[in-house]
Amino acid sequence: DFVVEIEKRQMKNKEIKDSFRFCLKGILEEMEFNFEIESYVPEWAGIRAHSNGRTNVHTLKALISLFLDNSFLSADKNDQNIILWTILLHDLEKKPEAGKGKDWMHPFKSAATAIKVFIRMGFWPTSAASEKLCEVLQSASIMGTSPSGNPRSVPDHSKLPYIIEKIDQLSRSPFCTYVIKAILFHQSFSPLQEYPNAKPLTEEDCVLYLDVDVLYYLEIVMANDSASYSILDNQKRLQLLKKVASNVHKKKYDILNHPTRTTAKPFDLTRRLPLFLKKFEEQPLGFSKDAANQVEIFVQDILSDLDIALEFSSVVTEWECSFTREAKTRIIKSVLTLTRMDLYEKLYPEYRDCVLWAIIARELANASLQDRSIPSKWIIIKEAIRLFFRLGFISRSYIHEVQYISDYLTEVDKNLRPDYQGFEGKLVAALDYLNAFNYTFMIAPVRNVMYILAVHDLMSRQLSKLTLFRYPECFYEITGVTFEMVECYDAAVSLSCYLDNLDTLFTKVEETHQRFQSNQEVILSVLDRSTEVGEGDLPGFDQTFPDLTKMLMKYAEDFSTEREMTFDQLRDDMQAILKTESVAKRITEIMPEMDELTQHCDGDISMHTLTVMLSFFKDLSFEGLDPVTRDIVTWALFLHDVMKRPQMGKGKDFVHPFKGAARACLILFRLGIIPRTSENYQMTRKFSSTLHQGYKLLQKRGVSIPVQNHRCLHQAWEILEYMPTQARMILKLILLHQSVTVVLDSPQAVDLTREERASFLDPLFIEVFQHIMLHDSVSYCLLHPPKYEAYYHEISEKLYSIKKELRKGAGRSMTTPL
Repeated sequence: DFVVEIEKRQMKNKEIKDSFRFCLKGILEEMEFNFEIESYVPEWAGIRAHSNGRTNVHTLKALISLFLDNSFLSADKNDQNIILWTILLHDLEKKPEAGKGKDWMHPFKSAATAIKVFIRMGFWPTSAASEKLCEVLQSASIMGTSPSGNPRSVPDHSKLPYIIEKIDQLSRSPFCTYVIKAILFHQSFSPLQEYPNAKPLTEEDCVLYLDVDVLYYLEIVMANDSASYSILDNQKRLQLLKKVASNVHKKKYDILNHPTRTTAKPFDLTRRLPLFLKKFEEQPLGFSKDAANQVEIFVQDILSDLDIALEFSSVVTEWECSFTREAKTRIIKSVLTLTRMDLYEKLYPEYRDCVLWAIIARELANASLQDRSIPSKWIIIKEAIRLFFRLGFISRSYIHEVQYISDYLTEVDKNLRPDYQGFEGKLVAALDYLNAFNYTFMIAPVRNVMYILAVHDLMSRQLSKLTLFRYPECFYEITGVTFEMVECYDAAVSLSCYLDNLDTLFTKVEETHQRFQSNQEVILSVLDRSTEVGEGDLPGFDQTFPDLTKMLMKYAEDFSTEREMTFDQLRDDMQAILKTESVAKRITEIMPEMDELTQHCDGDISMHTLTVMLSFFKDLSFEGLDPVTRDIVTWALFLHDVMKRPQMGKGKDFVHPFKGAARACLILFRLGIIPRTSENYQMTRKFSSTLHQGYKLLQKRGVSIPVQNHRCLHQAWEILEYMPTQARMILKLILLHQSVTVVLDSPQAVDLTREERASFLDPLFIEVFQHIMLHDSVSYCLLHPPKYEAYYHEISEKLYSIKKELRKGAGRSMTTPL
């Protein structure tokens, strides 16, 4: 109601302002209003009695300011809920003393009180650790100096490592984590120079404790906290909102781009479960006849340890309420089996953590089923994703994706698609569902856990004869280190029943190892039998796809913009070419990725691929190219969008060039264009793994969008130098085809900088690069000649200017031989 009133009038008149303040204060005296808040937050009455209710009035003004702020109104409901709770609770302990100025300790004290509010409401665990955290927050003060030079109590930031660690451990949901952290840090730096902070966080502290999600909430909270003091002056309020938001946004940019910043989450279980894991290091389980009794005593010792129970509950909240004694025993015995395996000891610590998380996720899925039936791997994967989201390994920005994949995996569990039946189908299904989300919200360790859970049941049996795989590179993800993690997980969950007889246990572990080694040989033989169309040299595209080339060339000859044609007609013609029996059969045999691409976005991406090639074939420059360059460009155009997967509500897929180059490398290896040797296999894996990490998150309208990260290009370029010339050129064209803005109407998310252009581009490369850049853009305008010509000339001039700039540059460090 106040928002409507403010928008109706210009509150410049002093009488109106006084009337408004009087009405606002009158609300605070309404019994029903106060009873509603105090039934959940009784501390509201305490600040209402202090300073004649000024802090309560300020809180109400901040809430009103939110509903006048477009950045809050455009946020999704989950974000709005977090921000509203933060504003309501952020000043619960703000009690400035008369004549002493501001209360600089109130953010820490208010965070402690907010935790107590959440404990009463059941949002936060009731425990000794929670009480200790509140005590630390209340007492974390040192004597400092206020901006005016007076001695005052200010926050003691040396306590922050303990505070942040405990908040992350004890919080039951991202909601609680972000509300408490936003309250704690809402005065951690000065958004307005005229109002400096008594004890701002240092630059290093900002980098350590403020992640991208907390900064998003702080930007809105701090802006409206400041603007609330000018709520009745619309012009001044808007100026303050803009100024504070701009300063906080700049601070956020500085923090996120700080050279010492790391995006790694606390995935390390030795930090999360130190007491639990230390027990296994101390257990001297030997070859005695009484091994079974030893194991039972060891399990009982862990189950009766209250500190371990509290520690485990801080990681998996279901530990006490949903996990049965049998489930806890299975986890303990599985971990005990793991610690007796030589292969597990040889794994790097981060890979050991992945195996442990997979074991925990398995029992979490068991606990989630009411009927106590054995969960399928799809349900286990779903529970693992939800656990990692709750713990913060998956950004809260992806809550909708988490919900979507959870619902999707539930459906998959109920009804597996017909083409995903059988061994190969199940494996492809598992990896397809995981790859669909690989580049958005999964950090590398989380992906490893997903792969372990997805394929362990398929790898745990003896494989003998396998038919030729359509997707032999499905196995690329489960060889090497991932294969070893799957082996450790399978042995841990299936062999723990032999702990009472260590001789038998070690025999079974060795049998498992032999079976996995045999399976790995079978898998490698499948890779060796996959289709080859080249032997290191690039085969002509027209030789590999003769019917497709012939039909597109004929269409290009007959194509005329003078005859009337609609976009739908062009689309139908391209789809008809793809559905031609001989074309469809050849694509399915040699490159099933393109067959899969027709299923996405109603075939729009595959249709775009053909129109790009059509634009190239009908261009006058096509005939003037030598055959090798022509084939390089044609292969690059055919593969450039092979992994393009735009997501609903997130707009363009900005990382598809990196994903596409990674997949194209595997395709070229599979087809023999990169010779299939063990050395080249390792090289393609290293190249693909490098590009898997080649993205960063960019905040856009409160949503984290993955975009290209050019830092990985240096390592990728080093690997490319060892590849055959034609394959190297194709991969470079795909990799960079959206790293240079050539049309002002359509800027790229991340452009190559001047220094990066000097490192990764040269005049010879630009001669070939211009074909993919030109036709990828102008293909959208094939039916509009004026726009086609305008784009064609604009792109050509842009690339020519880049070429001139490169020629002027000093000696180059890298060249691209043709």
